This record gives sequence, structure tokens and C-alpha cells, in this order.
Amino acid sequence: MRRRGASRVAVAALLGVNLVLPTRPEPVAAAGFVEAYPVMAAAMRAAGPPYADWAADGRRFLTFDPHGDGRAVEVLGDLAGADRIAVLVPGVGSTLADFDRGLGGVARRAPAVQAGQLYQELRATEPAARVAVLAWLGYDPPDGVLNAAGGVSARRGADGLAALLRELAARRPGATITLVGHSYGALVVSLAAADAPAQITDVVSLGGVGAGVQRADELPGGRRFWAAEAPSDWVRRVPCGATARPGLRPSPRRPDVRRPTPAGGRGGRARRLPGAGQRRAGRGGGGGAGRRRGRGRPMSRDRAVDALRAYAIGGVVLGHWLVTGLVLTGDGGLHQASPLTALPGLAPLTWALQTLGLFFFTAGFGSTRSLAHHRGGAGGWLARRLRRLLLPTVALLGVGAAVLLAATVAGTPDDTLTVALRLAISPLWFLVPLVFLVAVTSPLRAAVRRWGMARCVAPAVAAVAAVDLAVRLLPANADVPPVTVLAAWAVPYLLGVAHADGQLDGRRAAGMLAGGGAVALGALLALGYPVSAVGVPGAGVSNLNPPSLLAVALAVTQVGLGLLARPALERLLDRPLPGRAAIEVNRQAVRIYLWHQPVLVAVTALTARSGLTLPGLHTVPDGPGWVLARFCWLPLLVTVLVTVVRTGQPRARRHPGGGGVAGRSAECVRPATRVYDHRRSGPPDLQEVIAVRDSDPPSRGRADGQPR
Repeated sequence: MRRRGASRVAVAALLGVNLVLPTRPEPVAAAGFVEAYPVMAAAMRAAGPPYADWAADGRRFLTFDPHGDGRAVEVLGDLAGADRIAVLVPGVGSTLADFDRGLGGVARRAPAVQAGQLYQELRATEPAARVAVLAWLGYDPPDGVLNAAGGVSARRGADGLAALLRELAARRPGATITLVGHSYGALVVSLAAADAPAQITDVVSLGGVGAGVQRADELPGGRRFWAAEAPSDWVRRVPCGATARPGLRPSPRRPDVRRPTPAGGRGGRARRLPGAGQRRAGRGGGGGAGRRRGRGRPMSRDRAVDALRAYAIGGVVLGHWLVTGLVLTGDGGLHQASPLTALPGLAPLTWALQTLGLFFFTAGFGSTRSLAHHRGGAGGWLARRLRRLLLPTVALLGVGAAVLLAATVAGTPDDTLTVALRLAISPLWFLVPLVFLVAVTSPLRAAVRRWGMARCVAPAVAAVAAVDLAVRLLPANADVPPVTVLAAWAVPYLLGVAHADGQLDGRRAAGMLAGGGAVALGALLALGYPVSAVGVPGAGVSNLNPPSLLAVALAVTQVGLGLLARPALERLLDRPLPGRAAIEVNRQAVRIYLWHQPVLVAVTALTARSGLTLPGLHTVPDGPGWVLARFCWLPLLVTVLVTVVRTGQPRARRHPGGGGVAGRSAECVRPATRVYDHRRSGPPDLQEVIAVRDSDPPSRGRADGQPR
């Protein structure tokens, strides 16, 4: 009989790390273990495939030993500067061969996959915190339940883990550390906690066989103990005392182990990893099972990045609507004009409205995070990602062609048709660099992890600088290869990749980006670069066509300022109205971008048929009065744009009783899993209880689906 898959270790880890660790001041970065990374990388290269590929991908290890069943300790995040550290210890049957592929070939059982999910979720939960996660296979787990009964492996593993914890505490004295043990690993972390330093604040047992103590308050140092089991977990059938180290396990019948309020108060909310089911529990046992579906708002979204993406889309739309004047001619046609020609003093305002750098930054962040969470092949991920970009574009071209044909038949002036076609097609240029960058996200991420952000960005900046020099030295009509369209926007995209990988955490990195970008802006303006961040009709040189170094510096500055504003952005999105607006803008970002210019043309052309020349819509943009009048038209333009974007969109189907948005099904365990903590008591407040998958199967034969 086949058993269900392994427990999601990262779920309980998140509960232990995110909900109970206090916020600490940002400490001074220490040397950490970085000196071990190149040594282990050389050992992996010498060991050959697949371990050589790990080194080529820039993965960082404190320990690597391929002999026997093998040992490895992988680091995710900046261990040298982390103030919150989680250590994951796998259980029965884990070997180096399964470190990436998972026990029985099931990826969700892999220590590396579980640690990666936990790291991404922790960063999404509190992006400003500096976190690191260690996937610790530093011992030889027993091969099955019978071998686990002796407890010898646990004691040896605990000694090795305790030594690492003492080293961690010495290197990072200001950090807090949470130990997470899965199955047999729960016994290892509990035994290690007995000799661990004070920085270990929490011990998490997920499907554990025991903790070596009878009561949670017997754990030394007053550490908090968290425990969870799935309803169908095989370890539930193992009575306490069946192992050499009996003791504390979650049970509703134990007086010293009770259900917690996960967030530590009324209305607390526990977080879960994608794919894990959930059930709500309230007073009196109310609440029904509800599935959260894949197309809803993921619980791992970064709210600050969502806010930056919404601002970027809003900046592009508002900027285009304010700098695009459509003047009504005597024959009823329209021609394009810009208020920047008559009002050059408005040029600095374009720095706040030309937000394409932020758009590519959030695209890089989102693509990297999406790829990291995708469980299938890279081809399937890329196809889904490109479909989200290209299908709205095809729809725009199809509808636009039909409208232009109808307008031609209706006798619309040629000038109006030309302007409409140009404004509808011109925004599509972004598809070329964006599609290319999305397609190479995986190698870009590997390059950033291996060589660092600065080394990856430098060639792109050099390419833009070379083209800038060529534009200024060559004759005005000389053709310059459009390499900067890709190179310039690769810079913020790479920043997004680095941020998703944890390399831009903290205010120091954000401040360096903002300050460095601002200094570069000042230097470029002193060298004679145009002030306007967008093109101005009649100007000899543009900062946007092709993108110049000033566009790159502006993008870097905006990214730095956006990261510095993270706390304020998160507080803003905590409010209901801004939060809902940001979610909707993010969901419809591509359609908003594609349709905002056609909406401007349509509104202007249709109102022109009334025979009236309306200020701010049909008049020449020659003064501040035109700008004020254009602001008065913005509510109408927004209303039409919202209507167009929402037209034809399928309504989200609600799952009966669950409230989740229908889409890809998520795994849901019934009945609800209970999560217990010995310090909580009293009736449960309204909470979200995490449903945990089964623990390790009792033997490798069962894990592989072989007959017992």
C-alpha cells in the first residue's frame, strides 16, 4: 500500500521562525562561513555530476562529502549578515543522492527544495529582515524505522549539529536561531538543543518520533517547542516509547501540549507554502474546509514589490497621458504634440513618471520567484509566462485591426489613423527585451548567484556607455545597433533577480543603490545629457530612444528609493482600498499597459466628432493651462481604461464554502491538522490551522512505492 508524500518541513519551519522570532536591530556583518564556500565548490567540481552542476550554479555549501550516503550543508541567503537563521534537519532515509531530487524521487521531500521554499516564504513574509536557511544533512540518518529505534544516529547527529550551532552563535552573536526537525530529525534537533547556546529560541518538530523529553518545559533554556503532524502521518501509529528516545509529541490528549493561536493573538494568521491545504477553526469548532487555488493571490507575494509594480504601471500611464497632446486640425484630423516642447521646465517631473526601470525590476523579481516555486520543467514555466504576455498583445492587435478597418470605412482622416496606429503599436517595443529576459531568467539567476550582482550588471552598463559615446561621435543620420534596448533594461531586471535571491536585503544595499544612482544622475547631467527622461520632439538626443546611461541611472535610483520605502509601502497596502487597488493593478498590469494609449486616442477622436474643441484634449499643449485641463480629463480616461481592461475577463469562480479562487487545485488534507505549543491554553481563537503532509515513510521501500 502506497503512503502519501513527505511532510512539508518548511510549513512548520515558517511557523517556528516567522511567528515567534523577535525583531532585532541590524547587526554588523561578520565574516561568517564564506571562506568555506569556494573549498566546497572545488570538492563538488571534483566529484563530478550532478554535484559539479551545483557548483556551477553558484550554490553555497558549508559541508560536502560524497562518500557513503554522503553529507551536505547548504546555505540559502547571506549567512554572514543574517539576524534570523533556520536550520532544517531531514529524517529517516535521507541521503546525499536525495538532497535535490527527494526521497523516492519526489521533489517536495528534498531538503534542498524544502529549504528553498522556506527561504522564499520567510523573505516574502518580512522582506526587510536578513534571513538565512541551512539545509543540514550533516549526519547519517537511519535507513528505516527498525534502525531508528536505537537512537545512536540521533545522538551522533545532535553532537555535530550542536557544534555547528555553537559556531553560528560565535560568528553571529546577535542572531536568533530556530531548529526544525522532520521525522527522525526532530529527535536530532531536540537533543542538540540541550547543549545549544542561548541564541536557539525555538525548536520545531514536524512528524517527529519524539523529542527526548516527556514535557516541553523540560527543554533547557526555556525554549519554545512547536510540533505538528498530518492526520494520516504514519508516525501517529508509533506509540510514545517505541523508540529509544520517547517523549514529547503533539497530542490533543496531553495536558501540557495545546493548540496555539499561531500569530500569538486573536485573529492570528499562520502562513503556509504553496500547495499546502488549510482549514479554519473557530470557537465551537466552526469552519469548513476550503481550498486555496493556484490563481488566487499567492500568500508568498511581496507586498512592497506589488506596490512598486503598481506605481510603475501608474507612472507609465500617467506620464503618457500627460506628455501626449493630440491637437485637432482644421480638417478634423489629429496630430501629435508634446507639452515638453513649450514647457521645458516640466522635464524634471519625467523622472517620477518614467518608471520603466521599476517595471523591469519587478518583472525580474517576479520571474525569479515564480521560477523558484515552479515544480515542473523550465519549458512549461516559460510557456506559461510568455502566454501571459503574448495573449493580451494578440488580443490588442486583433481588436485594433478591426477598429482601424471600421474607422477607415467610416471616413476617419488619415492623420488620425496614423496617430492611432503609431500610439497603439509604439508601446509594444517592451515585449522584445522583456520576452528575452524572461526566457533567460534561469541562467541570469545562476550568474547572479555565482558572480554577484555587480559583475553581472557591469557588462550591460558598459554596452550602454559605448552606444552613448557612438551616438555623440557619429553623424546624426548614422545607424547604431539597438543593443541598448536590451542592455539598458537588463540592468533593473538583474537587480530584480538579485533582490529575489536575497542580495539586496537591508537598508544598506538600498541606500547604496539610491545614492549611487543619484550621484550618477548628477554626473551625467553635468556631462550634457538631456534633463528629460523621455523623448522631446525636435531634440537632437533622447534618453529613451535609444535608452541612455541616464535612463539606467534613473532606474537604479528608483529601485533604491523603492526598497528604502518598503516599510511605508507595506503600511500603505495594509489599508483596504490601496491594498485592493494594488492587487487589481498587478493582476491586470499587461492589459493596462497595452490599452492606455488606444484609450487616449479613442476618447480624443470620439469627442472630436462632436465638433467642439475641448481644452486639454484637442488644444495645443502650449502652457500650464493645458496641463491643468488635461488633469481634469484623467478621471474619464481612467474610467474608460478600467472598463476596457475588465471587458471580456472571466469572473473568478468561488469554491463553495471555501472562498478560494478557482484555478489549479491545491492539495488539502482532511480533517484539519492540529499544531500544538505547550505554552498556549484556553479555547482556540479564530485562526488558520496549517494542514501538513505526511511525514517520511517508515522505509525506503514504501517511499519508492514498492511492496512492503
